[in-house]
Amino acid sequence: MSEETCKTQLLEELVRAVARDVPGSKIDQLCAGTIRFNRFGGELRLRPEGPLHIFAKAHIAGFPSEGGFSINCIPTWGQHREPDPDYSTTPLDTKAGTVYHSFKKISERAIMKFVNENCDLLSKLNLQGKEHLHFADGSYLFLHGQVADTSTLIERSKVVLELLDRNAKKEQPVRAFSTTMCGLNMGKKLGTGDLSTIRSRIGGPAPDTAKCCTCTDLAHLMASIDLNDAGFSKADLARLGIQRIEVYWCLKCMSDGPVFFAYSSDEFKLLKDASDLGPVGGPDDARPKDRDPAQLILSPRAKGSRPNRGSRVGGPPSWIQDPEVPECSSCGGGMEFLLQLFSDRNFSYGADMGTIYTFVCPKCRVGCYVIQCH
Repeated sequence: MSEETCKTQLLEELVRAVARDVPGSKIDQLCAGTIRFNRFGGELRLRPEGPLHIFAKAHIAGFPSEGGFSINCIPTWGQHREPDPDYSTTPLDTKAGTVYHSFKKISERAIMKFVNENCDLLSKLNLQGKEHLHFADGSYLFLHGQVADTSTLIERSKVVLELLDRNAKKEQPVRAFSTTMCGLNMGKKLGTGDLSTIRSRIGGPAPDTAKCCTCTDLAHLMASIDLNDAGFSKADLARLGIQRIEVYWCLKCMSDGPVFFAYSSDEFKLLKDASDLGPVGGPDDARPKDRDPAQLILSPRAKGSRPNRGSRVGGPPSWIQDPEVPECSSCGGGMEFLLQLFSDRNFSYGADMGTIYTFVCPKCRVGCYVIQCH
């Protein structure tokens, strides 16, 4: 029997064994070693190449969608990996092992909180030699192990799944601020004169309060929308607390958020990411120019119309990827979907990036921008 055949049989045996022991699990692709877990929308994949590695995915609560850290019992991280400029050269010593992390994306405090709260499970992995557990981009856990015996892999798989189960972000139900929908279409281009009389527009200069919380430069005004033209009721507008909503995104950082903002009838301010981001440095290149202003035309949709992927106010979001409903940075509750800007010839982000979704918490007067890419 060839070595490759042995690995394949071991993989199938392991997948079946783990699936049997985990409630709510379903084998998705036995040949690829993938198991899906219904209770937190995650998946676990066992890789047959080299020593069997454990890959698991679920949205982790409390971390941004970029950055990462590794837990490894070897203090000389650089001996078996090329130095990464995004990672700190100063390791953190914890009860679970030495942590190497990205200061640019995830704060030291957030990492230490995660490690301390999960030390009991991390210690069960019993990492040896060059084995390490790597967390990346808010969703992924990679256990790079050297041990290939079935019993050890099954136990480690259970620990990884328990880590995800304990820390997976509980998806908030999608709530629409209003069932009334209104399409957004670009009208005539505007000059560089006074834009204050234009009811709704895209582009133009951003106010001083719209500073990007990543690079501290001014964000870019993607759209300014007079909600009186969106067909919302007076009661809806009173509950929201404003009659105009503005959508900003930093075309210098091109961060994928989420980005929170505080609003009132006379004030707007971008806030820090609620996931406790550490100091983040923006790119060295100059800030891109403001988008050329153009009139924005609101076209009310007939009652009962189906929501589409285009730019619109109201209705439910049309997700490009998995649902990503943010929690309010003030009260922690699920936020309500208000509008989406789809990247096309009308709302170009400099590339065909996807869609910017805007959510609001009317109770706290807090909003949030979320972007999803194709």
